[in-house]
Amino acid sequence: EPAYAAIINRLDKPVGGLVLFAKNKKAAAGLSAVSGEHGIEKNYYALVKGSPCDKGEFTDYLLKDGKNNISTVTDKDTKGSKKAVLLYEKLGEKTIDGEKYSLMRVRLLTGRHHQIRVQFSHHGYPLYGDIKYNSDFRNRRDVSPALFAYHLSFKNPVGADRITVEAEPESEIFRL
Repeated sequence: EPAYAAIINRLDKPVGGLVLFAKNKKAAAGLSAVSGEHGIEKNYYALVKGSPCDKGEFTDYLLKDGKNNISTVTDKDTKGSKKAVLLYEKLGEKTIDGEKYSLMRVRLLTGRHHQIRVQFSHHGYPLYGDIKYNSDFRNRRDVSPALFAYHLSFKNPVGADRITVEAEPESEIFRL
């Protein structure tokens, strides 16, 4: 059988972490079906400015502007907007350059363009190092958003077992 690889999920270009590939067409079809049913659990670490409450949920409607490669929170009735839902839990806090930041565990329930970055920024907690959605970093080119996809869990499309994969970020920015 010839070499084959299909990307099942993707990450924003400056974001680190796990990406899921299928190594054959049968697995790709199965994983794509599971993904379409929101059957792939995705968890991230995010370092956000400020101090959100310990646990919560953001439900918003996002509108993607493909031309400018940004998304914005908009009204539910806006043409083209899509529902975006995430759950979060605060893991701890730290101070960087005199500013308070919170390390969050984020579980995506939907997968929208720049979803975590847009929603946290909209709610007043922009990500450290995010030049698109955090005005503190707008003119910097030496940083990336402090966002890392550390956990993927999904039903094995060709077997009964659930598969869970985790990775820890190497960057010190995620250490408390």
